Amino acid sequence: MDWVAWIMLGLFLGILLVTVIFWALARREVWEMRRRTPKMAVEPLPELNLPGQWLGIRSDNVAAVQQALGLANAQRCSWREGFADLDGQRLFIAPPMQGW
Repeated sequence: MDWVAWIMLGLFLGILLVTVIFWALARREVWEMRRRTPKMAVEPLPELNLPGQWLGIRSDNVAAVQQALGLANAQRCSWREGFADLDGQRLFIAPPMQGW
C-alpha cells in the first residue's frame, strides 16, 4: 500500500513540474515579445478649445455640406487652426470620419 502513495506523489510532482516549466516558458515568450516590440512614441494631444455646440452631418462630401449650409469663402485649415478661434463667428467643418 505504501508504493501506491509514492506513485501518487510522483505523479503529482511530475504534473506540478510540467506546469511550472510551461508557465516559465510562457513568461519568457511574453518577455521576449515585449522586448522585440518597438516602443511607440505617444504624442500628447494638443490643447484644443472645444466648442460648446456641435452639428453632426452624415456625409463623405465636404463640398456638399458647405453648399447645403450656404457657406462662402471656405478655407482649408488643420484641426488645431479650426479649434483655435471658435468665438461663434466662424464655422469649422472637420474632415469626414467614418461617414460623418
